[in-house]
Amino acid sequence: MNIYDALKQLPHDKRYYFQYKHKLYYRQEKNAEINSDEEFLKRLGGSSPKTMDAFLAWEKTDEYRNLVMLMLQSKLANDLTETYMNVAAKARTGDEKAVKLLLQLSKEINTYANEAKKAFMKDDEEIEDDGLEL
Repeated sequence: MNIYDALKQLPHDKRYYFQYKHKLYYRQEKNAEINSDEEFLKRLGGSSPKTMDAFLAWEKTDEYRNLVMLMLQSKLANDLTETYMNVAAKARTGDEKAVKLLLQLSKEINTYANEAKKAFMKDDEEIEDDGLEL
């Protein structure tokens, strides 16, 4: 499950608050003008809370913490990609430390890739393991 799947399960107000707080909109330009809590509350409108108190209290719950962990997991994937690219470039120049780090990153990435394969495969399929290690 990714952060967007988890957010779909929340009531509109909570989902919108989490997206506002962490800038997780699919369409950034549509929500770019929301620069303050007052603007956020105004955008919610209707029978929504008139203050941020309910949202601030929600931030102290396990539900909110779990959402933050899912969000950080996706950000980690982006950081890992950027780190890999930087280390790979240094390793190509012959930097000995970068070569060792690249090999270590390769092992980690293979572990994550196998987990990702499991998540996308049907129960009756099996992951082929060639037995090779980097």
